[in-house]
Amino acid sequence: IESPKISGSKVVWISRCGAPNMPNPLVNIHLYDLTTGVSIAITDNCSVAPLDSAFDVSEDHIVWRSLYDRGLHLYDMITGTTRQLLDSPGVPLDLAIDGDRIVWSDDRERLHHQIYLYDVGAETLQQITAYPAASPTQVAISGRIVAWVSWAYGAHLYMHQLPNSHPIFSALTDQTLNEGSMLSIAVTVTDPNGDPVMLTAR
Repeated sequence: IESPKISGSKVVWISRCGAPNMPNPLVNIHLYDLTTGVSIAITDNCSVAPLDSAFDVSEDHIVWRSLYDRGLHLYDMITGTTRQLLDSPGVPLDLAIDGDRIVWSDDRERLHHQIYLYDVGAETLQQITAYPAASPTQVAISGRIVAWVSWAYGAHLYMHQLPNSHPIFSALTDQTLNEGSMLSIAVTVTDPNGDPVMLTAR
């Protein structure tokens, strides 16, 4: 058992493939639910690098990079399904996830690593850094803040604030109203950034 990580009641860790005490550069990912006491293997094909930065967990999502296709893969704890999010032209490093947002750095530009963000809900990819010699490491994300360390000109800490997203309202359904009856409408609102939402009626 190596590199345990926890989010809420979910504990995730990696274990090396092969016989005990035998060196192997590949690992599998495991999940333990503190609420149910159930433990399952998320991967079984020994496709994950034995690095703390090669996988992460947040809420109901586990994300990792595969050494076979270099793509990003996501496990959804609610549906129990795994899917490949995208193919990466470079080698994803320093994976981090917060809610639906995944950040990492890769070398698709060959000369320098840059930081990218993928939104699972919106299925969108955007580049966070776009300057020479970025050399980002230790990429992290919390809410709308992406932070990293750059070694381009010595060790410096950088932060990038993502734009605020609009709240998402649920669709209203048709209703039949009798004369003299009170109209009652239930509205569900979620904020992609996790900010509190307050509704007022006039």
